[in-house]
Amino acid sequence: MQWGKLVGENRQMRTCLPSLATVFCKQVVGFSLIAIFLFAMFGVLKTTPTAAATVHKGKSVTITWWILAGTNLEPLFHRVAEEYHGLNPDVRFNIELQPSWNALIEKLLIATASGAPPTLTQFHTAFLSRLVSALEPIPESIWPRKSMQQLFWNVELGAEVDGSIRFTPGGLSTGLLWLNLDLLDAAGVRPTILTWDDLRAIARKLTRYTADGRLQVTGFFASEVIWDDLIYQQGQFMWDEKGKRLQFNSAAGRKALTLIYQLQVQDKSWHQVPMQSAFLQGQIGILYEWGWIRRRIGPEAKFRWATAPIPTWTGQPKPAIGRNSYEADFAVLAAAPDAEKAAAFRFLRWLYEESSFPIERNLLGGRIPAVKKSWSDPRFVQDPVFRTTLETIPYTIFPGERPDWINQILRQMYQQIREGAGIETALTTAQEKADQQLQREPVFWIVERRRPAQ
Repeated sequence: MQWGKLVGENRQMRTCLPSLATVFCKQVVGFSLIAIFLFAMFGVLKTTPTAAATVHKGKSVTITWWILAGTNLEPLFHRVAEEYHGLNPDVRFNIELQPSWNALIEKLLIATASGAPPTLTQFHTAFLSRLVSALEPIPESIWPRKSMQQLFWNVELGAEVDGSIRFTPGGLSTGLLWLNLDLLDAAGVRPTILTWDDLRAIARKLTRYTADGRLQVTGFFASEVIWDDLIYQQGQFMWDEKGKRLQFNSAAGRKALTLIYQLQVQDKSWHQVPMQSAFLQGQIGILYEWGWIRRRIGPEAKFRWATAPIPTWTGQPKPAIGRNSYEADFAVLAAAPDAEKAAAFRFLRWLYEESSFPIERNLLGGRIPAVKKSWSDPRFVQDPVFRTTLETIPYTIFPGERPDWINQILRQMYQQIREGAGIETALTTAQEKADQQLQREPVFWIVERRRPAQ
């Protein structure tokens, strides 16, 4: 949880240097992120030339690389593989598409157990506890820790597990409000949303029905992960002090679920609709979602849109605005042949130190790049999603591993209150489910209370 401010007037970035001087960093992102960004904008940040370790020397080798299918990142992955092969003809790539994260992870577990994993895989920290032993630490001989520290923002916070770096940090993302400005104008409301009370009032005005009572526009819609933000905004943590138990049934949880009840049941301004298609078709006035959705909104939206930081209980960014995710990109599998692993690590070093990948990947995903030198690129400085993310990130918390089953419990809890269950009943049920799940599959990489390096 942080103090400090980097705000925008009409989303035009301006720096508030006096407040930066008094930043108190209790939690995750903070002064170091803002300061480094400012240095990068003015070209002060220097980078270390890439070592010869990124050049492949030896016999021909094929890197088998698993990636997710059906995303707009797929062409980028193919292109950087072709580019690297052009520079290193003895290195070839066999890119295999996987239909979903869950399918990829299950297939990785089976392939690792059988001794035939891919060399390289797209990776997400939501599955870290299940896969950590299968991931090869990045070797000092190919990519020294000092070089990684100079290249990435706070690499230890985002990628260190048991003293080693086992995946590449990709970028920082967080929840934002996505505003349909045409709908806001039609309803006669201004897009100034500082508190949850502000949002409730505007969402009610935006919600519309047809003459025969069918829903036409839902004023608000949010993915279930908004829960984390509602907890952190109260100065509370998701996990207990030992990082062993999720804290659903608590005073903070009660306040969070009450707000969700008010929006969904009492105000009837948050209806259940297919999120992406509904927003693109002008059926959602205000959408809460993370930066990744700009992959679709940017090229497909036919209306005027803007992003804004999410509201808080008080209208102030402290003690926190919400959660961030320091997202991983790739990992090398420990059971792969040594020659393939060495080639994969050299490829990854080239990918982040020399190629345009960090810029292109993060622009597509609405993230702040983990690679610090990318921050000065004009495409980021001028990008509205990047600017809003930058406003928000200094007041957010990185929890570490966040398994997907948490989202399933949250969806079920929200459904319970829509179906008439009481707040206490829904919280008790969610707590029981979480406790049972953690008994079956403990989660060990919880870092929400860790103070970051400055």
